[in-house]
Amino acid sequence: MAKLGVYYGLCPLIDQKSLLGVVEDETEGFVIVTLGKNMAIKYKLSDQKQIHSWSTKDHLTSQIVYDKSFNQYVAVFDYTFIRIFGSDCENLDRIKKYKFHTPIHSLISMKNGTTLVFFKNGTVSALQHALDNRKVESPNPILENNDVIESYDTFTFDERFVISLLVKCENGNYKFVIIHVTADNKHEDTDNITIIKFKNLSSSLIGHLLISKDDCLNLVTLWSDGKLHVMPLNTNHDFPGPLLSIVESLSCKNKVCMLVLSSTYIALYGADKNEEGASLVVYNIQFKVTQCKQAFKLYTVGSKMYLIRDNILLTVGNHLAVLPYQLATEQLAALVGSHRQTTNDDVLILTENVDWGEKETKESKHVKNIPKSIKKSIENFQNEGYPERLICAEIIPKMIEKKNITNLLDSLKYFNEVPESLIVDLVIFVLNSDEQIFGTSKKVEIEDCPIQPLKRCHILNRVISLPYNDMLIMPYLRDKLQVSDSLKLLKYICILLNDNVLTLNEEKNQIESEIKIIEWGSLLLDAHYQKLQLSKDPNILKVLKLFYNLVDTHIACINENKLTATVLDLIRRGKSYNKSKQIVSKWYSIEQMSLY
Repeated sequence: MAKLGVYYGLCPLIDQKSLLGVVEDETEGFVIVTLGKNMAIKYKLSDQKQIHSWSTKDHLTSQIVYDKSFNQYVAVFDYTFIRIFGSDCENLDRIKKYKFHTPIHSLISMKNGTTLVFFKNGTVSALQHALDNRKVESPNPILENNDVIESYDTFTFDERFVISLLVKCENGNYKFVIIHVTADNKHEDTDNITIIKFKNLSSSLIGHLLISKDDCLNLVTLWSDGKLHVMPLNTNHDFPGPLLSIVESLSCKNKVCMLVLSSTYIALYGADKNEEGASLVVYNIQFKVTQCKQAFKLYTVGSKMYLIRDNILLTVGNHLAVLPYQLATEQLAALVGSHRQTTNDDVLILTENVDWGEKETKESKHVKNIPKSIKKSIENFQNEGYPERLICAEIIPKMIEKKNITNLLDSLKYFNEVPESLIVDLVIFVLNSDEQIFGTSKKVEIEDCPIQPLKRCHILNRVISLPYNDMLIMPYLRDKLQVSDSLKLLKYICILLNDNVLTLNEEKNQIESEIKIIEWGSLLLDAHYQKLQLSKDPNILKVLKLFYNLVDTHIACINENKLTATVLDLIRRGKSYNKSKQIVSKWYSIEQMSLY
């Protein structure tokens, strides 16, 4: 079994792209975060306290690592020289330089505490050996001169250290270079190097890692069609190898960050299946199921993951997050349940329902009120375990495509959790659809109403009364909703504020409706603020002035009601209000009490 704990923020990042790496320090529970080209900080994971920091005017080009053989820290600068320093050093510019002729790609810290120097030409050498031969050019480079290392992955297998390189060739093609680091760190033996070239692949690679499976080293690759392939490196399988499974818990349109947790568990971070936010999932490659999942509000492109003992460190936005996790012996019995489907019709499952009286829960009432027009579709998805947001994402776009107004209105009356992207799509659909699809509906008897006929108004009122998150809906309003549509909707919002003929939602009271209307007006202004501010169009200025006056009128009414708050409170408490008494301020009153 696998379980993710509650994540917390370790530290802010200067810039996600400038983060060079995170490694474990000499003391357990401490990590070294190389934030950028000029700074690195040591943190304590348990309380997120900053223990020590290093700064430099030279450019760091690799993560700072701790080497046990030297009992000191090692860093690479400008790809050409190395400095070795202690924990008490703060300014690294005064430390002795060890200059190399061959450009250095990065430093890799092994589990035994030794450090490998990984050069840009693909060769690898132990730190001491590299320092002793730093003035000598590498005789047998592994990569070509114009090859570019896109990413690399490390793995320890059968007491051997393995490095997997994803390399972009000069002709635009890609290849994997698998390097087995031997005890003497020499690569003259071609058996220590495996090169896999991409041939005639219809989909693009979005993630990869090395893992030990069936007592063999395997290359795991994830592709844009969602297929997860596992290729044993000791066989003659054609790349990318046999299909393991299809990943359905994440969207495979973007890059997916992958990390090995054990021989049976891997962590995947990518955009959510509906591309609304992101998710970190722990996937069991033995039983081919998603074990647990952690959702995030926003997807971070180019995110990086690091494994420090029982913690996953993940870049989320401009912060470094820590997710503790636990792994236990995997058992099939612990995975069945939500992942199984009963197909035996002869099995009868009896359930006992407890009657708690006449009081009906909100959930049971919600189920009973499913409209007949959409009941069958909703129940099918509910039986498969779909949440409400996913059900909306499945059925509402089809209704929009078919222009089924009746079923769409029934869905809006039933659903409460509609994704923000769909809310914007619904607004655009209602504003721009032909009047014919709304049937022979009555006209709105309001002068200059931009929304006709009445049925269009009813649907639009339902849409804008749906709950939403400001941060999530704003990008969709800016990208999808045109200024002309925003202006039309803002004018209609002014009519809703000024006229009582149209009601936003019969299930909401007047105060809730007005709050919702004003919130939508603010959203529209925020979404196109710059365009509206710079516009000199008289129609736009007229609508903005109208909305301003209405809001100003509402604020004035609220201020007037505040003046009577004290009097109303006296009435509520059953006390008489004497007009002859002088009240300096209606915000409070002074009463004289006789104590003796």
